[in-house]
Amino acid sequence: MSTSIAFIGGGNMATAMVKGLAGLRPAPRITVSSPNGTKHASLQTLGAYTTSDNAAAVAGAQLVVLAIKPQMATTVVPGLAAGWSADKVL
Repeated sequence: MSTSIAFIGGGNMATAMVKGLAGLRPAPRITVSSPNGTKHASLQTLGAYTTSDNAAAVAGAQLVVLAIKPQMATTVVPGLAAGWSADKVL
């Protein structure tokens, strides 16, 4: 079973990491949550699943990567609680 990774944020930092991870075998299951729908298509071409729902992305992941600007943390992080469980790594 491959690792499932969720990126919260779909900007340049997340895209660079997704590109690197996409080359692994077995490839991890990567989900990127970004409110910017224009980024979804380019991330999907890298093999990532995309969503605008942060809690859903977190719920299906073993590893969660916060790929957001620090000033966004107070807005974004509380919304992750709905999909969080003790077995996840941040």
